[in-house]
Amino acid sequence: MNQQTENVTAKLTNQIAFNQIAEHLMTQGEQCTSNEGCLYRKVLSDHTVLKCALGIFIPDELYTEEMEHQAFDKVIEIDETGFIDKLTENVDIKLLGECQDVHDRGYTVVDGAVTKAGMIESFKIGLCDVARLYKLEIPDCLK
Repeated sequence: MNQQTENVTAKLTNQIAFNQIAEHLMTQGEQCTSNEGCLYRKVLSDHTVLKCALGIFIPDELYTEEMEHQAFDKVIEIDETGFIDKLTENVDIKLLGECQDVHDRGYTVVDGAVTKAGMIESFKIGLCDVARLYKLEIPDCLK
């Protein structure tokens, strides 16, 4: 692991984790899924890498395909380095689950198609609900 990754671990709180998830989902604007469900990451044909809400907390060097379709607590177990556990130890695992649920269910259908604008709006509504539930500040990207 690099020094920058090590510095992040000491700073992750509920608010910081939530802000990172919100920024990621608003920027990506789409789900990271396959026909089998949510994926922690997916490489598109143009080499763009999509990540789900919690996939952003899995560093590239620790990611394995074995993590796919596993609950996040299982991903923590799969990571033999202990990094992901250390990264998220000060974050409410239920908060992470709520954010992942927003990612997994987020979409709006317009004329029979899921639109990027609809997806972003769905993420925004869901994440604002999570922020209120956990008494977190709503980051600018959701306003």
